[in-house]
Amino acid sequence: MSSAKPVIESRDTLLSNVPEGLDALVLAELVAAPREDNGTCTLLHIARDDRRIEALSQQLSFFASGVRVISLPAWDTVPYDRIGPNADIVADRMAALAKLTVAAGKQPTIVLTTVNAILQRVPPRAFIRKSLRQMAPGQRIDMNRLTER
Repeated sequence: MSSAKPVIESRDTLLSNVPEGLDALVLAELVAAPREDNGTCTLLHIARDDRRIEALSQQLSFFASGVRVISLPAWDTVPYDRIGPNADIVADRMAALAKLTVAAGKQPTIVLTTVNAILQRVPPRAFIRKSLRQMAPGQRIDMNRLTER
């Protein structure tokens, strides 16, 4: 019996029916497995609900402390509803998409989401990249231009 870690040869791997509680360890081992192209890995994990995403985030901070974990939440409204989604959820979704756009392929990443979130449309990557602006403490910003954006 060998203790060497397997080399991931395929870009697409589908796992299902992994017992709850073991899924974080499996994700951590998959993202850390050597790649034949020596590149970094981005995994997408579709959880059953937001509570499971929160639990997985905490577990992954233990099992995969050097891995970037990005949570992509679903809207809290249904399509064609009279009210819009919560502003915090909108901000969380855009922050997650920005992180994926800016640092794609630079470090191992696990994206945690739900079926509802993955089915919702997102802006194109080029739009997100073009919309990003870096700000730093002490930087002067024209408030009129910022509000126009």
